[in-house]
Amino acid sequence: MAARATRIFANYPQYFDEDALEQLRTQGALPGLKLCESVSDSKAIASVRPPFVVISASGMATGGRILHHLKQYLPDARNTVLLVGYQSIGTRGWQLQQGEERIKIFGQFVPVHARVRKLDGFSGHADYEQINEWLKACPQPPRRVFLTHGEGAALQAQRARISAWPGWQAHVPEHLEEVQLTFQTREAAGGAVV
Repeated sequence: MAARATRIFANYPQYFDEDALEQLRTQGALPGLKLCESVSDSKAIASVRPPFVVISASGMATGGRILHHLKQYLPDARNTVLLVGYQSIGTRGWQLQQGEERIKIFGQFVPVHARVRKLDGFSGHADYEQINEWLKACPQPPRRVFLTHGEGAALQAQRARISAWPGWQAHVPEHLEEVQLTFQTREAAGGAVV
């Protein structure tokens, strides 16, 4: 999917910023980029002479081809693993971010000698301010807002912010908590949208 998406970007230079347009003009769309579309393409990276950069989509290192690359490159102190975006607690990405000296991959412990760095600012999720802006665009408050994605402290802080708005009620469900939802039709609600 990432390879196909990359080709789509290359087909629409009118949306590039000034730096990307300059690169396109002087070097071509994606100089030096080799897209790996099959498992064998990805495995062949192990035979390429460094230096090079491997870009992989598994942001938290929980599965996929990135595991093969991590197993190959984590033991070598000349390598760097750059974690981009949020790493959920307990994932391999989180373990790397926390400075674990070894992580388990395919049932074996792999020593971590590579440098591990984190790059913030590339999350695919809205932050709380963007979510608040989206919620405030509702013509009327919903009966209740459920907050389920995020770390406990951040969820509680967002619950407090939303619940402070007049007429708004936010809830952070507990693990395994069940909530019964009731719905009304437009007719039963007197024509109001529910």
